[in-house]
Amino acid sequence: MSAQQSRFFLVLWTALLCAASAGAQSGPAATEGGALERFEPSAPGDALLATPDMHVRGHLLPKLGLVGSYANGPLVLRNAAGEIGDVVSHQLVLHAMATLPLWARVQIGVDLPLYVSQAGEDPAAISTRFASPEGTNLGDVRTDLRISLLEHDGLVPGAGIEGRAWWPSGSESDYTGAGEPRYGVTAVFGADSERFRYRLALGRRSQPIASRLTTSLGSDTTFGGGAAYRVAPVWLGAELFGSTRASAGTDVLDPDSTPLEALFSARYESGPWRAGIGAGPGLSDAAGTPRYRVVVALAWAPGADVEPSRFSKSRPAADSDGSGQTPVAGREARKRASDRDRDGVLDETDRCPDQYGEVKEPPERLGCPPDRDADGISDMDDRCPDVPGVASVEPAKHGCPADRDGDGIFDEDDACPTERGKKTEDPKTHGCPDAVRVEGTQIVILEQVNFATGSDQIEASSFALLAAVASAMNEHPEIVRVAVDGHTDNVGNAEKNMDLSRRRALSVLRWLVEHQVDERRLEARGFGPRRPIADNTTDAGKAKNRRVEFQILKRSDKREQAWKDGPVER
Repeated sequence: MSAQQSRFFLVLWTALLCAASAGAQSGPAATEGGALERFEPSAPGDALLATPDMHVRGHLLPKLGLVGSYANGPLVLRNAAGEIGDVVSHQLVLHAMATLPLWARVQIGVDLPLYVSQAGEDPAAISTRFASPEGTNLGDVRTDLRISLLEHDGLVPGAGIEGRAWWPSGSESDYTGAGEPRYGVTAVFGADSERFRYRLALGRRSQPIASRLTTSLGSDTTFGGGAAYRVAPVWLGAELFGSTRASAGTDVLDPDSTPLEALFSARYESGPWRAGIGAGPGLSDAAGTPRYRVVVALAWAPGADVEPSRFSKSRPAADSDGSGQTPVAGREARKRASDRDRDGVLDETDRCPDQYGEVKEPPERLGCPPDRDADGISDMDDRCPDVPGVASVEPAKHGCPADRDGDGIFDEDDACPTERGKKTEDPKTHGCPDAVRVEGTQIVILEQVNFATGSDQIEASSFALLAAVASAMNEHPEIVRVAVDGHTDNVGNAEKNMDLSRRRALSVLRWLVEHQVDERRLEARGFGPRRPIADNTTDAGKAKNRRVEFQILKRSDKREQAWKDGPVER
């Protein structure tokens, strides 16, 4: 092998050098293989996808789970210039899992991994040491034993220990098994609250040192951790997990031999059911680290959210439920001491027995979530927690004062609460449109519609004004009939002025129809000089009389249906 070819394997486990040496001592080199997959799913009902829990929940209630993991490019050959080929381009693994909690602190489990699909580019032209896998294979079966050592107290962490064993049921040559048993033990710390969970794990895995890809390092140190935050019924989580060398004389945290991944997840919980999805990138070039990973999980985990039973050292003979009391006395005691939401306030005095609350709230809200503005919407759901508001189907407005027109100005401060407007310093115009308002029986325009002299052609300077009129009509579907009225001053022939006013009104009507106003809502009328609003003996008065008005002829609670079902009756 030339010096150039040797650089092809820089990003694989550094221990390939050890493997080559071992192969030279034992005879002809064998094709590399071993258990490539680095993702070990946590048990059904656990809080995170890759980091196990520290506690045991649901005495004698079995839990079942299916976890699918897709890894893209978990084994890639590279040289100094970059990637040259995928030995394993992808692995799709389905984990069938089951656990059984025993007593309050012990749980046993099993994980049966099935490699549904895997493939790669055949690197034989580069090196005979690697061969790409294909087809469906069974992986190394994993058995688990979890022992809960210390229960958490609020966010003060609890602790547990989990032992794992992998049994050689997979295929070394297809990268689904190590060929020999492996063992590991992990210490886990973490805590849960109503909205927040976190886990930290540190362990050691014992593996044989052999001329195989993923076992040539021997023992390694495993680590992981993550947290999740609840938003409504969904837990949003983030995790970091990986491993590094633990053998004497090796470089700890060498990026070429330290698989490291991040995983971001969303998980929905409903009763005993858990459904989650996660995705994240690989953060190193070590073998087994994919470019990215996608995980989908489904679990049936009854009792996973129930605190463990507290066992008394001595129980009466009739103590069949483990409460330390006879069944009748136990039921009465539990009834009196029931605290469904586990907030420390007993149901008999808890004003919100199904919501996690606070003991320090006033008596009328004892055991309820904080509500600073006393609007009946708890602070954790209230988008305006310091201002009394109303419930809204829009999350961004829930708990905020009413804002019917959606202009960002609360109705109590809005001078035009049903029309979108702008903020001003004048309370009379605060929240009102600049140019168009709906007032009583009119759509009032604060500017003139301008036409070419002696013509019904609308000047472009008035298009923005008419667009505001169209917007106002479409924002008020209860206005089902509007008359567009044209008016002139008294200069010139009265008959010609009548005709001009009608044509100008029709021009405005056509413009509105062309800009998404339903024609059935409009009619055009011309009044010429008959209805002056100012003195026609002055230029200023004549300018005011040359105008277009929008008169509201009819409103209807049927809204759109009032004109879409046929002609509007006046």
